[in-house]
Amino acid sequence: MHLVTFFMCLLFLGLGSATILAFEIVDPILSQNGIQYASTGKGETPYDPRWNDFPLKLVMMKGPAKGKESTPYDDISLQVFTTTQKKLLDLKNIGPWLLVNLPPGDYYIYSQDRRGIDRNITIRVNKKKKKQDLYYIEWPL
Repeated sequence: MHLVTFFMCLLFLGLGSATILAFEIVDPILSQNGIQYASTGKGETPYDPRWNDFPLKLVMMKGPAKGKESTPYDDISLQVFTTTQKKLLDLKNIGPWLLVNLPPGDYYIYSQDRRGIDRNITIRVNKKKKKQDLYYIEWPL
């Protein structure tokens, strides 16, 4: 009963139903070409326990990953290819974290920020139990 009263007060104060729904927003797990992924990393969502099930975590950073001036970076376009150049994912507006459920193997990651600066890396997904493969993609400040 108290929860209903709380939400009625929010509506009465003019905060509206959109504000109420904001309390329930979580980053969705999406799928493309049969591969699950999630773009997250803002607010409290990085600590969502669902992310532990993804074997690959890519972190986009502006500035050196270990530097004091580095900041999480989003609005990235990113593509994932197999070593035989088969495109698996073609994503827009992702980051600062991208979690991907890829099978073990080697992959090419092609990414570009909103300024048009490219960053390309080769990665290996091991898919070991209780361990995420972590890679940083860094852009200049």
